[in-house]
Amino acid sequence: MVNKIKLIRHATPITKLAAPFSGSTVYMKREDLIDFGIGGSKVRKLEYIFYEVLEKQADKIITIGSEHSNHARITAAVAQHFHIACDIIIISDNPERKKEGNQLLLDFYQAKVQYCTRKDATDYIDHYLDSQTQAGINYYFIPGGAHTPAGALGYADAMKEMYMQCLQENIKIDAIFLPTGTGSTQAGLLYGAKQLQLPVKIVGVSVARKTAQCITNIQTVFDSLVKKRRDSFSIQKEDIHVIDQAVAGYGEISADVYSTMQAVSCSAGIVLDPVYNAKAFAGMKKYLADSKEKFRNVLYINTGGIPSVFTTPFKNRMASS
Repeated sequence: MVNKIKLIRHATPITKLAAPFSGSTVYMKREDLIDFGIGGSKVRKLEYIFYEVLEKQADKIITIGSEHSNHARITAAVAQHFHIACDIIIISDNPERKKEGNQLLLDFYQAKVQYCTRKDATDYIDHYLDSQTQAGINYYFIPGGAHTPAGALGYADAMKEMYMQCLQENIKIDAIFLPTGTGSTQAGLLYGAKQLQLPVKIVGVSVARKTAQCITNIQTVFDSLVKKRRDSFSIQKEDIHVIDQAVAGYGEISADVYSTMQAVSCSAGIVLDPVYNAKAFAGMKKYLADSKEKFRNVLYINTGGIPSVFTTPFKNRMASS
């Protein structure tokens, strides 16, 4: 039995990009075209998580995210779809910044939004969850980025979907690249690859954290998923590939990130968001150029996030370019 709800109606396409990169042919998995809530990778994760929400008959969803959070947007959209109250805690040191991009859509989906600073986040969240418990509210808490074993299962599904698409088109993929944030998307891909016994290399380009922390996060989710599903396979830390030196820090739009957005948009007609995908795609390009490994066919997973284009940081970068 598959314990998930259905939000995604169609497989997302795989597009071949016209220009090769450092000798590699690059294909793109268009998760930005998922047909729910302006799309993106979080929809797949929430198909599994909201099964648990409905099973629990939760009165309210509580989750957290940054001011750029695609997860917060999609969680609010799915909660509204099922007529469940949604409280979102935005962790930001810029709470006075005007609402735009993903944050603007939180109001559209009628989520209750509150803010806390990074340094106060742990205490604030713990206090808020305790207050909800004391009030007798049957809530379901979703960690930031849908970083749970259930959420990771969405990308085990995606791995199977990509495998079948490539099989039908007779494409052999040597490496998969993606933006890595909390790490559960990459954990799900690794889990799916193990299920299918695929030898493909999966490389995450970190958008926020250092490599060591990413690897630990990915390993933890993978191991929890294996334990939950009672599988016999495993991975070691050396099987988890993450790079974090290629691009600027979280939410920073460097000149390289901006030029990558322009290049992909002009050559393929695909607009990458500046917070996650343009950054990861730029990191992939650098990796392919610098690496001694040569990959004939590479698949990049576009995890979505287009609302971040319509924000002040991106406008400022455009003005300075």
